[in-house]
Amino acid sequence: FIYVNDIINSPYEGKEEEVINQHVKEKVDFLLLLGVKAIVVVSSAIVEYCSSYLNSISIPVIRIDEAIIKYISSEF
Repeated sequence: FIYVNDIINSPYEGKEEEVINQHVKEKVDFLLLLGVKAIVVVSSAIVEYCSSYLNSISIPVIRIDEAIIKYISSEF
């Protein structure tokens, strides 16, 4: 497991979409160079603003928000 945090640029809320996408792309490119097999995204801002980019990369991207919604929907 490799944990990457962008504490220097957070919070993303209120920033321009282009800026958020650039920060996320830099972090994802770094992870891809390390050969990760999947990425877990926790930030709702990243999910909101970077979905099209995240959908375009060659490895699975697991969105915690979707996993929680799916779990709650199936359990209740």
